[in-house]
Amino acid sequence: MAKLDKTARDDYDSPWREALAFYLHDFFDFFFPKISKKIDWSRPQVFLDATLRQMEREAKLGRREADALIRLFQVDGGEAWVLVHIEIQAQPDPDFAHRMFISHYRIYDSFRRPLCSLAILADKSKTWRPKSYTRQHWDTTISLKFPTRKLQDYNTPERLARLEKSTNPFAHLVAATLYAQQTRPDSPKREQKKSHLVRKLYNLGLTQERIRHFFKLIDWVLTLSPPLTKVFKDKLMQYEEEKKMPYITSIEQLGIEKGRQEGLQEGLREGLRDVARRMLSMGSDRAFILRVSQLSEQELEALEKEQETR
Repeated sequence: MAKLDKTARDDYDSPWREALAFYLHDFFDFFFPKISKKIDWSRPQVFLDATLRQMEREAKLGRREADALIRLFQVDGGEAWVLVHIEIQAQPDPDFAHRMFISHYRIYDSFRRPLCSLAILADKSKTWRPKSYTRQHWDTTISLKFPTRKLQDYNTPERLARLEKSTNPFAHLVAATLYAQQTRPDSPKREQKKSHLVRKLYNLGLTQERIRHFFKLIDWVLTLSPPLTKVFKDKLMQYEEEKKMPYITSIEQLGIEKGRQEGLQEGLREGLRDVARRMLSMGSDRAFILRVSQLSEQELEALEKEQETR
């Protein structure tokens, strides 16, 4: 996922990657409900990220962090599986439609399977809306039309209010991304938006686990300066005491501070990497490896590259 035109302290890639890995069904229900109904969600979904990264390197397309290539099964499709390529673009790019076309034909050429290409436009422009690529010379024409969803379409008071009431994690991720685009980490307004969004989680009837994971996504996107982090944490502790629901502040490693993983011992990390190496060699599902090994996306991708060179 390309970097947003915001301060480098904001992190947009990680929450979108994690949300795709953990909540793929929710992603389709939220952004592409018609397609979601065509997918057999009782069958395994396999992320083919290593294959996608290799194609991007060969095509010299550059790194797009939140891209995903997934193998899915269709409803009433028997044993026939299909591929879905998802690209999340965070800033206008005049070459974006062309890159979508290149990715589409390279994936299809490699697998020769039915393929659907989708795009989430997470930039701040209201007018940039690529949805197709066409190339023509003399009497030959080739084109690709792909569905897109624009985050700015949700940027109205009415739609933001509906997002905050949703039990879909992508609704809250969209709201957090829009609020982050409007503010800076050292802005009191961002702290107010973050506190408001997190407090909403307690009234949605979610499980403790879902509240904690939703919070993790919001926390990643709406990064705060150290002084405002303390303000936010104090407010959250007080709110949880009032609600008698210590779901977040009682968990030391939930990640309010950005350095939440820095204290892990290297010996433990190497043990987790060994687990991931073995699972990669066995062809395990990428999302499952992330859950079991507890490695970050970046660490797992490094191991994937290591496997490819062996």
